[in-house]
Amino acid sequence: MNPLKYTLLILCILLVREPLWASTDKLQKHKILGIRTGIYNLSSLDNLYSPFNYSGKALVLGLHFGTERPDRNKETRLVFSNINRDALSMAGIPSTYDPNHYLLLKNSFIFEAMDYFRFLIYDPGQDLRFYFSALWFTTVNITTNVMGLPELVQSGIAPGVMIRKNAGRHTFRTEIHTPLLAWTVRNNYGMSSPQTFEEFSKFAFIFQNSMLQSCFSAPGIYADISYGFRLNKAFRIDANYHFRYFQNSKPITLRSTSGMYSLSIIYTR
Repeated sequence: MNPLKYTLLILCILLVREPLWASTDKLQKHKILGIRTGIYNLSSLDNLYSPFNYSGKALVLGLHFGTERPDRNKETRLVFSNINRDALSMAGIPSTYDPNHYLLLKNSFIFEAMDYFRFLIYDPGQDLRFYFSALWFTTVNITTNVMGLPELVQSGIAPGVMIRKNAGRHTFRTEIHTPLLAWTVRNNYGMSSPQTFEEFSKFAFIFQNSMLQSCFSAPGIYADISYGFRLNKAFRIDANYHFRYFQNSKPITLRSTSGMYSLSIIYTR
């Protein structure tokens, strides 16, 4: 190959791979790892279960890891909690019931996995950046005092946007998503009775109660507000509030609202 053509080919490949106008800062990639703790509040009304609203709060623990660079980043958050939720209205519940009766108390084991993929779409300067954000969410809510079967299992995708502002050691972020498509499992509670539970495996239960849903049959919103303070080059502390509202209309109404206040310490290298 002609040396000039070979040189031009190499230059074209480099231009496509990393534009000449890309700043050195944008080429810096950092890995992050963190732990978090806080309070998880959960309230839900599942008309398949009972006509009552159940609400409670408990300690939440979580992990936080991913990669960061100014033009794009990937972040994964895992959280766990175990919440006792009382019925907010006792009307219609016999007073002779044991305090741990399933109509008086719901014990919910919660696991959530949030995978965020963010891409820079606008950089007006002054350390302010706008990102397109894609969220892959997975929620598992197991009602442990009803045969250990799920109130809700859901996994899906939610597009959104994130705004980030850096100011010295301080970082402010706000982010919002709305589910587009989700795979959902809801408990019909008919299989949860001792008479029928023996006839079904939990895998059969999941298969028979699962559905694919769009934003019309399962609308929702995920919102996130956080503040970060960098202690030094390696560590920062994040304060975060995460809000979720979810509604499901199949086969009948389920409404769920959760809010999580948390603190994280994050290591960057």
